[in-house]
Amino acid sequence: MPKVRIEVNDAETLRQLDALSPQAHLAAWTEAVRRLVEQKALKLGDRIGPRVADAITTREEGLTAEILLDGPDARIGEHIHSGGPIQSSNGKVLAIPTKWNSNKEDFASTYGENYFILLRSRKRNRAYLFKTPGKGEKLGRPMFVLTPKTRPQKPRPWWPDDAELEAATVNFFKENF
Repeated sequence: MPKVRIEVNDAETLRQLDALSPQAHLAAWTEAVRRLVEQKALKLGDRIGPRVADAITTREEGLTAEILLDGPDARIGEHIHSGGPIQSSNGKVLAIPTKWNSNKEDFASTYGENYFILLRSRKRNRAYLFKTPGKGEKLGRPMFVLTPKTRPQKPRPWWPDDAELEAATVNFFKENF
């Protein structure tokens, strides 16, 4: 948890601070920092940003507060921030859409079991999923490639660092006091 040192010289601001209980002051500051984290999460993209922003939660206990990612989409936000290979949490194989898959939003599991044929490549030891061809049709291009994990993804740090937290604290005091 970052530590912030605050000096107040204005008598009116000191009276306003004395009117707030420490818990109320901490709750207001935590909410201001949570909004900063949420704004940064929304910049991740149209599909992922809102999901990660919804996963941001706060926990307050006495005079300590935490802002963290929690829920089913927390893993996505953590992976974007730290990078690394994508792999299934339960050890299953990933079905990655290929460039020939017209609908990138689909998952292989949304199709029926008889919809795909599985072929293995002898050259690169890969498995592909194809659409089942109709009678007299040739086998088309692969729709998904099966892999245990992807190549490492570059990290895209989005969680605020100490300087951004300090700037958010300064803005919080300028706006509220």
